Amino acid sequence: MKQIVYEEVVETLKKTLGKDGEPLDEVPTVEIFNHIRKRLQDAQTAEVHLLDGFPYSLDELHRFIGIVGVPTFVVGLVVAKETIVGRVKAQKELPPTDPLPEEDQEALERNIERLAGLAAALENVSKTSFGMQYYTVDANVTMSTLTKSLDFVFGKRVLLLRDRSAEKLGKDAYNLFASICLRNGIVPVHVESLLKRRLRAVLQGNSTDELGLALLNEAQMAQLTQDGLLEVTSRPHYRLSPSLFHPRLVCRVILEHLRQMKYETNFVLLYGYPCADVPGNVDQALTLNLHGQLLFPRPLDELVAIEELLGEVKLLASVDVSKQYTEIHDPIEELPPEPKKEIEALGDGDDPKDAQPKDADDDENKPKFNPRDFQWSRIDVAPKTLPQVFTKLKTAEKVATRVNLHDAPQVEAKILEILSRIGETDENILAELLI
Repeated sequence: MKQIVYEEVVETLKKTLGKDGEPLDEVPTVEIFNHIRKRLQDAQTAEVHLLDGFPYSLDELHRFIGIVGVPTFVVGLVVAKETIVGRVKAQKELPPTDPLPEEDQEALERNIERLAGLAAALENVSKTSFGMQYYTVDANVTMSTLTKSLDFVFGKRVLLLRDRSAEKLGKDAYNLFASICLRNGIVPVHVESLLKRRLRAVLQGNSTDELGLALLNEAQMAQLTQDGLLEVTSRPHYRLSPSLFHPRLVCRVILEHLRQMKYETNFVLLYGYPCADVPGNVDQALTLNLHGQLLFPRPLDELVAIEELLGEVKLLASVDVSKQYTEIHDPIEELPPEPKKEIEALGDGDDPKDAQPKDADDDENKPKFNPRDFQWSRIDVAPKTLPQVFTKLKTAEKVATRVNLHDAPQVEAKILEILSRIGETDENILAELLI
């Protein structure tokens, strides 16, 4: 995200538009908005820009929208009048108990009234303009609380759903979960189908995009022929495991897909991914899990790539007939005894009490890392499943509930109940939807 500071733009234009080395006293708002529009047009398509500061009147707001366009989102920081008065007093170095001078009080009242009108106008624009969202954030809080609130506005929340209902029902429940997502402001992504479409377009000669060619290259390195890939990408019931591909490549494909969508939301549901620890269906000859990719990537690699490129993972949900095993009982590695430190030699007349062990990294203000303060497991043990990794690294709360996939309202109610915990407390949830 790149920042455009409104006041800095004004000051820059005062200098560049001035003549004979003399800056302008004021810059027409049309010049300011044209400058911002050009910066946005010259930027890369995927770049996000945050305009810090905003037009100061309703006329300027409408002119801004006419020249620059409707913003994707607007964030208004709500501050109590008492807080504003206190900050004005501090700026003017007035005692907290003294009243504001009459002229400052009148100016403050005018600004509050003007900004309230702007806020109402922006909220109205957000209701009538597709793709724009208006957020109000309480700024009468500590900086850490405010940062957390802003994170809810800007940060992506990724939900992972792994569905094994096909083993019991004969088909998966993606359409059910996709409809629930779309009704509740969540973008669903069927990762396997997305990869199939990108590969099929390249194989049929309809696309030469970089990501599609990268997918084809990795599939061929896994000994998949073009004929076999064309068949597996053309048949919905043939599996194309996303774990065949490097996790960062998969996430780049997902990220580009999300950027092309005109549906802005902070919540994304990845259906069927990560899946490095999910066994394939060996009855299908073209199942790609048979080509060794179970050795790489690990579920941890996929989870890390998602959080680096897409957003923080808040939910791992499974649709299955049985519960997920999340315990880890690796043998603990006993560390060898700590070696004794060499004592510095004493000179003539030195006090033996002053003798100190030699330590190359000795720093009184720097905490010392002692590996013996922790328990260590061996590295040559069985790889961990995604539920084990997620529970261990994210300290997730475990929620188990029984659902009937033939009762869509019941499933939706259960999912919304789980998601409400993420919204209210920002918990990480490991959910088991038992069928």
